[in-house]
Amino acid sequence: MKYFLKYMVVIFTIGFVFVSCCKKDLSDDQYIAFAQQIEQDLNQGNDSLLKNSFDTNTFKERILAGVDENEQKNPKLDKILQNPPIYFSKISNSIENGADFRFLRFYRDAEKKPHAIFQTYGSDGSIALEDWYLKAEKGQVKICDIFDLISGIFWSDESRYQICSSLGLFTDNFLKNNNLINAGLLISEAKYKKADSILQPILKKEPNNLYARTIELNLMSNSKTYEQTHALAEQFIKDFPAQKRTATFYLLQSSIRHGLVDESIEHINTLRELLGETPLWNTYLAFSYQSANEFDYALQYLDSAIAQMPNYSLYMSKLDVAYSAENYAKCMEAIMQSDALYSTDNADIIRYKQAYPKLSQSIDFQQWETTLTNKDVADINN
Repeated sequence: MKYFLKYMVVIFTIGFVFVSCCKKDLSDDQYIAFAQQIEQDLNQGNDSLLKNSFDTNTFKERILAGVDENEQKNPKLDKILQNPPIYFSKISNSIENGADFRFLRFYRDAEKKPHAIFQTYGSDGSIALEDWYLKAEKGQVKICDIFDLISGIFWSDESRYQICSSLGLFTDNFLKNNNLINAGLLISEAKYKKADSILQPILKKEPNNLYARTIELNLMSNSKTYEQTHALAEQFIKDFPAQKRTATFYLLQSSIRHGLVDESIEHINTLRELLGETPLWNTYLAFSYQSANEFDYALQYLDSAIAQMPNYSLYMSKLDVAYSAENYAKCMEAIMQSDALYSTDNADIIRYKQAYPKLSQSIDFQQWETTLTNKDVADINN
């Protein structure tokens, strides 16, 4: 009996160790190293780690959670789900077109699950702040899903919408999301009343729909007073405490629109704590000063952002601010900085003349135009 008990203890111990090893999580440093490697690889044009780390099975489960049981057996659906989401190629394409992509912060949520925050700042001024849901599997980091902090939607939800569209599965959920997407597009076109008319019936039926509530915040920050946006954001945080980041982003957007510099600084500091450090915050601070007609400060913060994050959109923002300040030397500085990274052609010269007529009359601009034209002629002759 003594030997039997000793034998059972050994078996139990081995089994316990085996299970523990199988379930063992990776360290924070290992997740951070993974995120840093993703940043480095993508900026060097290599997306193999990104695609190989994608957890197709978990992503598939999250998509199928919103698909009718009968449609889950569709063979076309299963074939589509075997491939990584198309959004991965969008990240790579945006980087190729001059976007700034960087890892901002690692954190663990209330359940100790690992997350990584990434930023993509496009050369057109578009911004994506994304929360990557990670996990450990056989000693490797896997990407389960990605949450867009600005739009308030998971990649799995957006993928489900795209898949249903391609397969013609026009369910009630599909039609609802289609309306929400249209509302978002209308907001970007400043058609606020039309967007609201689409949004309100959905909110009335589903008051706790995170995607709809996020679009409502976006609409409010673009069309109403800062006080109204603040009140809505407070209620948003009460209803979705884990999404304070999203509410703060739209409070920042509203404070910038109204030229409220102190409020902008407050929201930027909050976002720094929640999302991490990035030159993007200097960009937004510059926009706030620009909206408040404090152009010298705006130029200082834009120069700081450009030094850390060279970007075509930032050069054009600097040009706009400098032109408003009638600082034509700074205007030419922005044009020359842009020209150094992005080759200027005749279409750009025409656009500059149309958008900045006073600048085009300056001696510096005319000399730059002559130099550029002569260079083009020389290149043609050679």
